[in-house]
Amino acid sequence: KRTLTFIGRNERRKGIEELNKALIELIKRKDLMFRFNFIGPIPSEIQLNDSRIIYHGEIRNSDEIKEILHHSDVLVCPSHSEGMPTVILEGMANGLAIIATDVGAVSRQIDQNGILLAKPDPKKLRNALFRMINCNQDDLKRMKSNSIEKVQNQFVWDVIAEKKIKDFERIIMAKDH
Repeated sequence: KRTLTFIGRNERRKGIEELNKALIELIKRKDLMFRFNFIGPIPSEIQLNDSRIIYHGEIRNSDEIKEILHHSDVLVCPSHSEGMPTVILEGMANGLAIIATDVGAVSRQIDQNGILLAKPDPKKLRNALFRMINCNQDDLKRMKSNSIEKVQNQFVWDVIAEKKIKDFERIIMAKDH
């Protein structure tokens, strides 16, 4: 059973409305074997009623969040607006494949480790969720490994600091000439 997870609050720009529309279409398919976790304060009036969808509510204990991520396969981030979402980096560091929209710097986070959507369109989001639920284990494993590798090669402090030092040196050298 494939496990997907959303972490966030109920705010319009987080794409929950589109995610719910996509999930409504998927839960019509009783043959689809998946589990979808919502972590965050999602009001009961917009929660979907299906045994495959679990609402954990707001979790402040990072170990509890890590435990859910440890048992997940895919992080879903269908936002309308972001900078460089920490939640995606956390998902990648936990070895999850990613489904996200191409906003802010998200495209720098997703490369061979998930599905990047142009916008949080419910139909395209549904198709991406369906693809992840049904992708073969080898493809999923490759995406999950690529997430970890990308974090290690581009988003750990040592790598970021080294890049910034080189940027500063290049700027200083340019000013001197």
